[in-house]
Amino acid sequence: MNGPRADIVGDTIAVVWFSAPEGNGSVKLAFSKDAGVSFQPPIVIDSIQPLGRVDVVMINEQEAAVSWLAKEGADVVIKAQQVSITGEKQKPITIAKTSEARGSGFAQMALYNSQLFFAWTDFGEDEKKNIRIARLGESKPSKH
Repeated sequence: MNGPRADIVGDTIAVVWFSAPEGNGSVKLAFSKDAGVSFQPPIVIDSIQPLGRVDVVMINEQEAAVSWLAKEGADVVIKAQQVSITGEKQKPITIAKTSEARGSGFAQMALYNSQLFFAWTDFGEDEKKNIRIARLGESKPSKH
């Protein structure tokens, strides 16, 4: 359920994964500049209260966007963060509240026309599944 995700632009690969040895979870990201022949040391994205369900999208050959589920107080949220190949991290942002239930699946990211889009499954008040979509910069996700 919490397998790694990878994306590539040119010869740059980004791989993100979640692991929780002995219950201590963390989300990590590693870059390769040589099409996977070698990788730089992993960058810790979140080690406070991550739940996993990671995704990664290369923005260009120098930067990637990472998403994951995390606990924030009593809430479960989809987080995202931009990370450069040099290890510089922008401040993580919360995309939306969601559910920890297995049925909620994984938030998926896609880059289109230089905009980052997110899609995920959410449960409505009537327990019906809804697909939610958000774009970085939008104030609220839309329901479809």
